[in-house]
Amino acid sequence: MVPIAEMLRVHSVFDRAVNLAASSNGALVSLVVRPQDMTATAVLVDRLPAAVAVGGPVVIGGFPAAGADGPPALRIACEGSARWEGRLGAITNDGYPSEGLAHRLEALVRAHGRNGGMLPLVSAAADTPVTRFARAALQSSGRPDWSRLVGLGIGLTPSGDDFLTGALLAERLLVAGYARPHDRGARHADAAGAASDGVSVDRTNLAARLGGTTAPGRTLLAAALEERFPAYLLSLVETAIAGGVLTADHLEHGHSSATDAVCGIIVRLRMEC
Repeated sequence: MVPIAEMLRVHSVFDRAVNLAASSNGALVSLVVRPQDMTATAVLVDRLPAAVAVGGPVVIGGFPAAGADGPPALRIACEGSARWEGRLGAITNDGYPSEGLAHRLEALVRAHGRNGGMLPLVSAAADTPVTRFARAALQSSGRPDWSRLVGLGIGLTPSGDDFLTGALLAERLLVAGYARPHDRGARHADAAGAASDGVSVDRTNLAARLGGTTAPGRTLLAAALEERFPAYLLSLVETAIAGGVLTADHLEHGHSSATDAVCGIIVRLRMEC
Protein backbone atom coordinates (compact mmCIF):
# COMPACT_ATOMS: atom_id res chain seq x y z
CA MET A 1 0.00 0.00 0.00
CA VAL A 2 3.06 2.29 -0.20
CA PRO A 3 3.38 4.11 -3.53
CA ILE A 4 6.87 3.76 -5.01
CA ALA A 5 8.49 6.52 -7.10
CA GLU A 6 5.50 8.80 -6.61
CA MET A 7 5.93 12.39 -5.45
CA LEU A 8 4.65 12.72 -1.88
CA ARG A 9 4.38 15.80 0.31
CA VAL A 10 5.14 16.03 4.02
CA HIS A 11 1.79 16.13 5.82
CA SER A 12 2.93 16.26 9.46
CA VAL A 13 6.05 15.69 11.56
CA PHE A 14 6.20 14.00 14.97
CA ASP A 15 8.91 12.66 17.27
CA ARG A 16 8.55 9.09 16.00
CA ALA A 17 6.93 9.52 12.60
CA VAL A 18 6.85 11.69 9.50
CA ASN A 19 3.56 11.46 7.60
CA LEU A 20 3.50 11.92 3.85
CA ALA A 21 0.42 12.67 1.77
CA ALA A 22 -0.08 10.54 -1.33
CA SER A 23 -1.97 12.64 -3.86
CA SER A 24 -3.26 9.65 -5.84
CA ASN A 25 -5.58 8.30 -3.12
CA GLY A 26 -5.50 10.75 -0.22
CA ALA A 27 -3.87 8.20 2.08
CA LEU A 28 -0.88 8.92 4.29
CA VAL A 29 2.42 7.09 4.14
CA SER A 30 4.39 7.13 7.39
CA LEU A 31 8.12 6.96 7.96
CA VAL A 32 8.58 5.31 11.38
CA VAL A 33 11.56 4.27 13.48
CA ARG A 34 9.95 1.67 15.78
CA PRO A 35 8.73 -1.73 14.54
CA GLN A 36 5.64 -1.50 16.76
CA ASP A 37 4.56 1.62 14.85
CA MET A 38 4.49 -0.22 11.52
CA THR A 39 1.32 -0.16 9.45
CA ALA A 40 0.45 -1.30 5.96
CA THR A 41 1.18 2.24 4.76
CA ALA A 42 4.48 2.73 6.59
CA VAL A 43 8.19 2.40 5.89
CA LEU A 44 10.53 1.48 8.74
CA VAL A 45 13.67 3.63 8.57
CA ASP A 46 16.88 3.72 10.61
CA ARG A 47 16.26 7.34 11.50
CA LEU A 48 13.82 10.04 10.52
CA PRO A 49 15.08 12.53 7.92
CA ALA A 50 16.38 15.76 9.37
CA ALA A 51 15.09 19.20 8.47
CA VAL A 52 11.87 18.09 6.81
CA ALA A 53 9.17 20.72 6.50
CA VAL A 54 5.45 20.40 5.97
CA GLY A 55 4.76 20.54 2.24
CA GLY A 56 8.24 19.40 1.28
CA PRO A 57 8.60 16.76 -1.48
CA VAL A 58 9.58 13.16 -0.71
CA VAL A 59 9.95 10.11 -2.93
CA ILE A 60 10.15 6.53 -1.65
CA GLY A 61 12.30 4.44 -3.96
CA GLY A 62 12.61 5.36 -7.62
CA PHE A 63 13.29 8.97 -8.50
CA PRO A 64 11.20 12.11 -9.02
CA ALA A 65 9.74 12.58 -12.45
CA ALA A 66 12.05 14.50 -14.79
CA GLY A 67 11.38 18.21 -14.85
CA ALA A 68 9.59 18.33 -11.50
CA ASP A 69 9.21 21.91 -10.26
CA GLY A 70 10.47 23.16 -6.91
CA PRO A 71 13.27 21.88 -4.68
CA PRO A 72 14.72 18.39 -5.22
CA ALA A 73 12.71 15.72 -3.47
CA LEU A 74 14.14 13.87 -0.51
CA ARG A 75 14.58 10.24 -1.55
CA ILE A 76 13.97 7.38 0.88
CA ALA A 77 15.91 4.35 -0.34
CA CYS A 78 14.11 1.02 -0.11
CA GLU A 79 16.18 -1.28 -2.30
CA GLY A 80 16.42 -4.70 -0.69
CA SER A 81 13.81 -3.89 1.94
CA ALA A 82 11.48 -6.61 3.18
CA ARG A 83 7.78 -6.29 2.40
CA TRP A 84 5.55 -5.98 5.47
CA GLU A 85 1.93 -7.01 4.95
CA GLY A 86 0.23 -6.17 8.25
CA ARG A 87 -1.64 -9.48 8.29
CA LEU A 88 -2.21 -12.10 10.95
CA GLY A 89 0.16 -15.03 10.84
CA ALA A 90 -0.99 -18.60 10.29
CA ILE A 91 -2.82 -20.28 13.15
CA THR A 92 -1.53 -23.63 14.36
CA ASN A 93 -4.16 -24.64 16.91
CA ASP A 94 -7.92 -24.82 17.27
CA GLY A 95 -8.28 -21.18 18.20
CA TYR A 96 -9.05 -19.36 21.42
CA PRO A 97 -12.66 -19.20 22.66
CA SER A 98 -14.01 -15.81 21.63
CA GLU A 99 -15.68 -15.30 25.00
CA GLY A 100 -12.39 -15.98 26.78
CA LEU A 101 -10.49 -13.62 24.50
CA ALA A 102 -13.05 -10.86 25.05
CA HIS A 103 -12.73 -11.43 28.80
CA ARG A 104 -8.90 -11.17 28.70
CA LEU A 105 -8.99 -7.96 26.69
CA GLU A 106 -11.71 -6.48 28.86
CA ALA A 107 -9.59 -7.08 31.96
CA LEU A 108 -6.72 -5.27 30.23
CA VAL A 109 -8.70 -2.14 29.35
CA ARG A 110 -10.41 -2.04 32.73
CA ALA A 111 -7.01 -2.06 34.43
CA HIS A 112 -4.99 0.09 32.04
CA GLY A 113 -7.33 1.62 29.44
CA ARG A 114 -7.11 5.31 28.72
CA ASN A 115 -10.35 7.24 28.84
CA GLY A 116 -11.37 9.95 26.41
CA GLY A 117 -12.67 7.67 23.68
CA MET A 118 -14.63 4.41 23.64
CA LEU A 119 -13.67 3.01 27.06
CA PRO A 120 -17.18 3.53 28.56
CA LEU A 121 -18.54 0.97 26.08
CA VAL A 122 -16.77 -1.84 27.96
CA SER A 123 -16.17 -0.41 31.44
CA ALA A 124 -17.86 1.48 34.24
CA ALA A 125 -16.50 4.83 33.00
CA ALA A 126 -19.17 7.50 32.56
CA ASP A 127 -20.69 7.81 29.11
CA THR A 128 -19.88 10.84 26.97
CA PRO A 129 -21.74 12.32 23.99
CA VAL A 130 -19.38 10.29 21.77
CA THR A 131 -20.11 6.95 23.46
CA ARG A 132 -23.84 7.67 23.68
CA PHE A 133 -23.83 8.26 19.93
CA ALA A 134 -21.85 5.05 19.40
CA ARG A 135 -24.24 3.03 21.57
CA ALA A 136 -27.21 4.32 19.58
CA ALA A 137 -25.54 3.31 16.30
CA LEU A 138 -24.58 -0.15 17.53
CA GLN A 139 -27.84 -0.92 19.31
CA SER A 140 -30.22 0.36 16.65
CA SER A 141 -33.02 -1.90 15.46
CA GLY A 142 -31.85 -4.33 12.83
CA ARG A 143 -28.12 -4.69 12.29
CA PRO A 144 -25.64 -2.26 13.89
CA ASP A 145 -24.80 0.78 11.77
CA TRP A 146 -21.04 0.61 12.18
CA SER A 147 -20.43 3.21 9.48
CA ARG A 148 -21.86 5.99 11.69
CA LEU A 149 -18.71 5.70 13.80
CA VAL A 150 -16.41 6.85 10.98
CA GLY A 151 -14.69 10.06 12.11
CA LEU A 152 -16.40 9.98 15.52
CA GLY A 153 -14.42 11.64 18.31
CA ILE A 154 -11.24 13.68 18.28
CA GLY A 155 -7.60 13.00 17.51
CA LEU A 156 -5.42 12.28 14.48
CA THR A 157 -7.21 8.95 14.17
CA PRO A 158 -10.64 9.64 15.71
CA SER A 159 -11.78 7.19 18.36
CA GLY A 160 -14.48 5.79 16.11
CA ASP A 161 -11.92 4.88 13.45
CA ASP A 162 -9.71 3.06 15.97
CA PHE A 163 -12.78 1.26 17.33
CA LEU A 164 -13.83 0.17 13.83
CA THR A 165 -10.31 -1.07 13.12
CA GLY A 166 -10.58 -3.25 16.21
CA ALA A 167 -13.99 -4.56 15.12
CA LEU A 168 -12.63 -5.45 11.69
CA LEU A 169 -9.69 -7.23 13.31
CA ALA A 170 -12.13 -9.18 15.51
CA GLU A 171 -13.95 -10.35 12.40
CA ARG A 172 -10.66 -11.45 10.89
CA LEU A 173 -9.81 -13.34 14.09
CA LEU A 174 -13.13 -15.18 13.83
CA VAL A 175 -12.90 -15.99 10.13
CA ALA A 176 -9.25 -17.09 10.36
CA GLY A 177 -9.93 -19.31 13.35
CA TYR A 178 -7.85 -17.35 15.87
CA ALA A 179 -10.98 -16.81 17.94
CA ARG A 180 -13.42 -19.71 18.19
CA PRO A 181 -17.09 -18.62 18.04
CA HIS A 182 -19.48 -19.87 20.70
CA ASP A 183 -21.55 -21.66 18.06
CA ARG A 184 -19.09 -22.38 15.28
CA GLY A 185 -21.59 -24.31 13.21
CA ALA A 186 -24.03 -21.42 13.04
CA ARG A 187 -21.63 -19.02 11.34
CA HIS A 188 -21.11 -18.67 7.63
CA ALA A 189 -18.72 -16.41 5.78
CA ASP A 190 -19.86 -14.25 2.91
CA ALA A 191 -17.84 -13.56 -0.23
CA ALA A 192 -15.89 -10.78 1.50
CA GLY A 193 -14.82 -13.08 4.31
CA ALA A 194 -16.93 -11.44 7.02
CA ALA A 195 -19.54 -13.23 9.07
CA SER A 196 -22.97 -13.05 7.44
CA ASP A 197 -24.80 -13.03 10.75
CA GLY A 198 -26.47 -9.62 10.82
CA VAL A 199 -23.96 -8.01 13.20
CA SER A 200 -20.81 -7.91 11.06
CA VAL A 201 -19.42 -4.64 9.75
CA ASP A 202 -21.02 -3.50 6.51
CA ARG A 203 -17.81 -2.87 4.63
CA THR A 204 -19.49 -1.25 1.65
CA ASN A 205 -21.14 1.43 3.78
CA LEU A 206 -17.97 1.88 5.79
CA ALA A 207 -15.87 2.42 2.66
CA ALA A 208 -18.42 4.91 1.33
CA ARG A 209 -17.99 7.10 4.42
CA LEU A 210 -14.19 7.27 4.50
CA GLY A 211 -14.33 10.82 3.20
CA GLY A 212 -15.88 11.84 6.52
CA THR A 213 -12.79 11.42 8.65
CA THR A 214 -9.22 12.68 8.93
CA ALA A 215 -6.46 11.63 6.55
CA PRO A 216 -4.83 9.41 9.24
CA GLY A 217 -8.20 7.89 10.10
CA ARG A 218 -9.01 7.26 6.45
CA THR A 219 -5.62 5.60 5.97
CA LEU A 220 -6.09 3.39 9.02
CA LEU A 221 -9.56 2.24 7.94
CA ALA A 222 -8.63 1.73 4.29
CA ALA A 223 -5.91 -0.68 5.42
CA ALA A 224 -8.23 -2.44 7.89
CA LEU A 225 -10.77 -2.96 5.12
CA GLU A 226 -8.01 -4.84 3.29
CA GLU A 227 -7.42 -6.84 6.49
CA ARG A 228 -4.09 -5.13 7.17
CA PHE A 229 -3.63 -3.93 10.73
CA PRO A 230 -1.08 -1.95 12.79
CA ALA A 231 1.81 -3.96 14.21
CA TYR A 232 1.05 -3.01 17.81
CA LEU A 233 -2.50 -4.34 17.49
CA LEU A 234 -1.42 -7.61 15.86
CA SER A 235 1.15 -8.10 18.62
CA LEU A 236 -1.46 -7.43 21.30
CA VAL A 237 -4.01 -9.97 20.06
CA GLU A 238 -1.38 -12.60 19.28
CA THR A 239 0.02 -12.22 22.82
CA ALA A 240 -3.48 -12.55 24.29
CA ILE A 241 -4.31 -15.66 22.25
CA ALA A 242 -0.95 -17.25 23.08
CA GLY A 243 -1.65 -16.79 26.78
CA GLY A 244 1.09 -14.19 27.21
CA VAL A 245 1.13 -11.42 29.80
CA LEU A 246 -0.83 -8.30 28.85
CA THR A 247 0.42 -5.07 30.40
CA ALA A 248 -0.18 -1.33 30.19
CA ASP A 249 2.55 -1.20 27.54
CA HIS A 250 0.16 -2.88 25.09
CA LEU A 251 -2.14 0.16 25.31
CA GLU A 252 0.45 2.90 24.85
CA HIS A 253 -0.21 3.56 21.17
CA GLY A 254 -1.53 7.10 20.81
CA HIS A 255 -3.49 8.73 23.63
CA SER A 256 -6.52 6.42 23.59
CA SER A 257 -6.09 4.80 20.15
CA ALA A 258 -5.01 1.40 21.47
CA THR A 259 -7.76 1.39 24.09
CA ASP A 260 -10.36 2.34 21.49
CA ALA A 261 -9.20 -0.37 19.08
CA VAL A 262 -9.29 -3.04 21.80
CA CYS A 263 -12.77 -1.87 22.77
CA GLY A 264 -13.80 -2.48 19.16
CA ILE A 265 -12.43 -6.03 19.34
CA ILE A 266 -14.29 -6.68 22.60
CA VAL A 267 -17.64 -5.32 21.42
CA ARG A 268 -17.50 -7.28 18.15
CA LEU A 269 -16.53 -10.50 19.93
CA ARG A 270 -19.30 -9.97 22.49
CA MET A 271 -21.80 -9.71 19.64
CA GLU A 272 -20.52 -13.04 18.33
CA CYS A 273 -21.05 -14.62 21.73
